[in-house]
Amino acid sequence: MIDSTALRELSPRQSVHREFDLTTERMIMRIYLILALILAILVTIFAVQNNEVIDITFLAWTVQGSLALVLMITFALGIGIGLLISSPSAVRSRLQMRDLNKKLQSMEKELQEKNVELEAARAAAIPPTPEEEPTVEIPEPESIPAEPTSTEDTTSEEST
Repeated sequence: MIDSTALRELSPRQSVHREFDLTTERMIMRIYLILALILAILVTIFAVQNNEVIDITFLAWTVQGSLALVLMITFALGIGIGLLISSPSAVRSRLQMRDLNKKLQSMEKELQEKNVELEAARAAAIPPTPEEEPTVEIPEPESIPAEPTSTEDTTSEEST
């Protein structure tokens, strides 16, 4: 859980999301508590209804106990064996997640450094002033003599 001083250090938007996460977490915990109570009631009813004494034989050992107790012990052993089998992959996943988080943090730090360098380069670059900008001179079109519009002028020019 997060303390109130850390909650104040968050931005208002992060604070709202964090408070929502806390209320959601509390609600989930209440649901787990209710489910645990229901399971305890069901186990109690099961134990009261199945109080017969049975003999359990394993290799050379013989044990007597109530049916409910034997079933609950068997169930607990099954959960324990399942946890032992799945724990190596869970540990491997956590180690991989930790390595990926470290890599992510280093890449974020590198990105931040590159952004600082880019901003420094942009600040160091001086934009050209209007006097320094290259100018391209476009020559004005030369005056072209007007062509004769009548056929008489063209024939007289050709004859001379």
